[in-house]
Amino acid sequence: VIAVPPYFGQAERRGLLQAAELAGINVLSLINEYSGAALQYGIDKDFSNESRHVVFYDMGSSSTYAALVYFSSYKSKEYGKTVSVNQFQ
Repeated sequence: VIAVPPYFGQAERRGLLQAAELAGINVLSLINEYSGAALQYGIDKDFSNESRHVVFYDMGSSSTYAALVYFSSYKSKEYGKTVSVNQFQ
């Protein structure tokens, strides 16, 4: 499983899969890198007695991404939004 930035389009994702194939890497799936962070966070925690909302964010010079993820013992759900500096100009 390879985590990719949320701004990667289909062309970049195909290119990444081709590069992995050339390198001899067996890719099972591509996932959003924030989903990967949330997945790892959820694996390490016990939600049997409670539920929790967690924000994962990445603030860079040209864009900001935040994902609000709801965790419980039964499910998780991600809400995300990418904001580019161009949207404020």
